[in-house]
Amino acid sequence: MANRSCLLSPDGAVVARYDKIHMFDATLPSGKVIRESSAYRPGAQAVIADLPWGRSHDVCYDLRFPQLYRTLAKAGAIFMASIVIPARNRRRAWHTLLRARAIETELRVRAGDVR
Repeated sequence: MANRSCLLSPDGAVVARYDKIHMFDATLPSGKVIRESSAYRPGAQAVIADLPWGRSHDVCYDLRFPQLYRTLAKAGAIFMASIVIPARNRRRAWHTLLRARAIETELRVRAGDVR
């Protein structure tokens, strides 16, 4: 299985698929262990999709890895869109990461917080 983002055209056709490259593996302060890599295989490459308003495609946790966004920018991305479910105490970190990737790459940022 893969943690996959699919971009659909207005008629419902799959325009692009992106499999998240960086798996979330962590031990939380509570001691709870999360190992996304035990259930999902990582993707192998950045994906850019042509959209009416620009070129981009990503998945939330990959936002923490600046080289991926540098690769997207060099490949012609115009903006990045990130839709995530940030934990309540991680909201500031998410906003900071969004700003950092935008500054580093000079990409426009579109972000949504899904809860």
